[in-house]
Amino acid sequence: MGNLQNILKLSTAERLLLMEELWNSIPISEIPLKDSHKKELDRRLFRIKKGETKFLTWEEVKKNLHK
Repeated sequence: MGNLQNILKLSTAERLLLMEELWNSIPISEIPLKDSHKKELDRRLFRIKKGETKFLTWEEVKKNLHK
């Protein structure tokens, strides 16, 4: 548990970077994915490839939130 205490002494930015490094160190093949999630991701990818998906910029998203 000594390592946890050292981590908690880091700044928020440093802890976020550490979290990102830890997440990126996990092989994608080791992350469990439910069948229903895989089907939904496949469906979305198919729609992107067919040009049926509209993408918005962050500015467009923020503007739409205030309507």
